[in-house]
Amino acid sequence: PPLYAQIQVAEPMLIQHQTFLISSPPYWSYQITTQLAPPQQGTWLVRRRFRHVVALEDRLRQTCPGSILPPRPDK
Repeated sequence: PPLYAQIQVAEPMLIQHQTFLISSPPYWSYQITTQLAPPQQGTWLVRRRFRHVVALEDRLRQTCPGSILPPRPDK
């Protein structure tokens, strides 16, 4: 049986780290909401970078062949 009932990727946020001496390039972060399938209950919320969203999509395509996945969000 599936472990997850629903996985949702939403709420893009541009993250810019800048300090007095060090500046890193900005990146996009997305909120990933996962609802567990019964009999487990609960919801997990995490925020991840775009490349992690792409890796999640690739993994879901490998482990759940034939599943219909929505298009990935724009970067």
